[in-house]
Amino acid sequence: MTYFKIWVEKIYIYAKLLTNMKRVILGLISFFSYLWFFSWGEGLWGYSESFLLAENYPFKPGEKIVYRLNYKGVKIGRAELTFHGEEKFKNKEVFLVTFSTQSLYFKDLERIFADKESFLPLKVERKIRGLTAFPTTIEENYDQDNFKVRIKKKTFLFSKNFVIKRDCPINNAVLLSYYYRKKKEFNPGEEFLITLPTKSFKLIFKGREKVSTPLGEFWAYLLEADSSYFKLWLREGEERVPLKMEVPAFMGYSLVIESIEKE
Repeated sequence: MTYFKIWVEKIYIYAKLLTNMKRVILGLISFFSYLWFFSWGEGLWGYSESFLLAENYPFKPGEKIVYRLNYKGVKIGRAELTFHGEEKFKNKEVFLVTFSTQSLYFKDLERIFADKESFLPLKVERKIRGLTAFPTTIEENYDQDNFKVRIKKKTFLFSKNFVIKRDCPINNAVLLSYYYRKKKEFNPGEEFLITLPTKSFKLIFKGREKVSTPLGEFWAYLLEADSSYFKLWLREGEERVPLKMEVPAFMGYSLVIESIEKE
């Protein structure tokens, strides 16, 4: 009986560790995935002279960036960010982007349909499979005119529908990286207001910084939240490839570029 009790306690502790780890990794991915990075800023939902036109974007269909998911420098998983180019959505030409993440603890795949100029999300389809939970599907449908997103979440045991209402256009974390890549230039101290469902903060251009990756060392533009919520490094130059992302609040987790493929 004592042995059985110890065995049950061990299973409980292990499941709890897996659940906590999953939450931490999901939190990290959410710079670049479902951290629910709802945001707005000057020029974010309309044309601005400081941004390139669609035909001049530095990323082309077929671009796939592979990231190493690290914990304190040790690889624990990988993520893939792919720009698929144009896709038909409700009789409109839009962009399709996918972001997938895989680790020992779970698999996560997002299909994101985005407006071609503003890079605001129109629809997100997401599938999550974890070791300690039933598979989950999430569908997000955006009403950007009214600053709403309608969310459908479904698992084997339950389903839930709800609406989030903001006071500005709503964005997606993955699309933000493309949005900033098409910006012509960054000015010292330039700020962008980021609005989350429960908090807001400023994203600030901190300047240039050298970044080490498995592909080598590169000079990069550093964007950092004023609350140190996260950091993003974009490679210096025309392509502005996102090299590295960190979420300091999650104890040493980061995404670091491992390879890039182009068609």
